[in-house]
Amino acid sequence: MTFPEPATSRRKALVINVFKVLLAGGLLFWLVKSGGIRLEYLTVDTESLPLLIAACVLIAFGMGVAAFRYMELLKGAGLSIFLKDSFRISAIMYFFIQCVLGAASGDVARYFYTVRITGQGAKIGAAIIVDRIIGLMSLLSISSLGVIINWSQLEHSSELKIIVQPVLVLFGLVWLGLLIGFPLLMHLGVSESGQSRFFRGSKLGEKIGEVVTALLLYRNSVMTVLRIAGLTALQQLAFIFSIYLLSRIQNLPQSPDFNEIFIATPLSFLAGIIPAPAAGLGVNEAAFETLLFLVSSGTVTAGASIYLMYRIWTTLFSLSGLFFLMRSKK
Repeated sequence: MTFPEPATSRRKALVINVFKVLLAGGLLFWLVKSGGIRLEYLTVDTESLPLLIAACVLIAFGMGVAAFRYMELLKGAGLSIFLKDSFRISAIMYFFIQCVLGAASGDVARYFYTVRITGQGAKIGAAIIVDRIIGLMSLLSISSLGVIINWSQLEHSSELKIIVQPVLVLFGLVWLGLLIGFPLLMHLGVSESGQSRFFRGSKLGEKIGEVVTALLLYRNSVMTVLRIAGLTALQQLAFIFSIYLLSRIQNLPQSPDFNEIFIATPLSFLAGIIPAPAAGLGVNEAAFETLLFLVSSGTVTAGASIYLMYRIWTTLFSLSGLFFLMRSKK
C-alpha cells in the first residue's frame, strides 16, 4: 500500500479537499432547504430513551467489532498485536474517518500506528487493502440481499430499478472478477512482489500489483478471510439495525419500515465509497434521502435526518479516538 509524497501531492490534495467541502456544503444546503433535515426531526421524546440507548449500544458494538476484525486481518498477514492495541488503533481510525478527511485518512492513521508496533509496513498495507475489498463485498452482498428479498416492492418503481439493477450487476462482476480474474492474473505471472508481467511499467499495473499482492498474502488463510467476512457483515448489520431503531424514535412526519431501511442503508453506505470529507458528510445523507423516498413511494421525506442522527452518535463515539491519539503523543 503506497501513499502519495506530501511535496508532490500537496496542491492536488488541497484542490480535492476544497471540492469535497464544497460538495458536502452544497448537498447539506439542499437537504435543509428541501426539508429533509430539520432540527425537530433530530429530537427524541423521553419515553423513547430505551430505544435510543439500544441504538447507541448497537453503534458502539459495531465499532468495537472493528478491533476484532483488525486483529484477524493482521493474523492473516502473519502479524499479531494485543487486543487493547487493536481497540486503540480502531478508535483512532474512526476519529479520523468521522472527524477529519474520511476513510482514506482513517486508513493512513491505522497504517501509521500499526507500523509503530510491528514495523511491517508492506504487510499492514496489504491487510488494509484486503479489509476494503471484504468490506465492499459485504456491502454489495447485503445490498443485493435486500434488493432480492424486496424485489416485488421495487419493481413498481422505474427510478429505483435504475439504481438497484447496476448494484446487482456490480455484485456479479466483482464476484466474477475474484473467481476468474485472480487466477488469471496469477497465470499471467504475478509474483509475490505484486508485479504482473502483463501490466508492468504502468500505473494501472502498480495498482493491480498492490491489490494482487494483498490477495496473495491471504491465499492460504481461507478460514481467516471467512472470519473477517463474518465479522464485517455482523458490524454492518449492527449499524443497519441501529439506524432502524433511531428512525423509530425520531419525530418524523412518516417513519420507514424495516424493509425500507434494509434496502436504503447498505446502498447509502456504498455511496460513501465516493471520496468525501468526514465520512461522506452530505453524500450519505443525500443518498439515504433519495433512496428512502423512492423505496417508500414518496411517503418518507426525512431520510437525511435519520442518517444525520446516526452520524451524530457515530461521531460522538468516535471522539474516544481523540483520547487515544493524545495519549499516543506522550
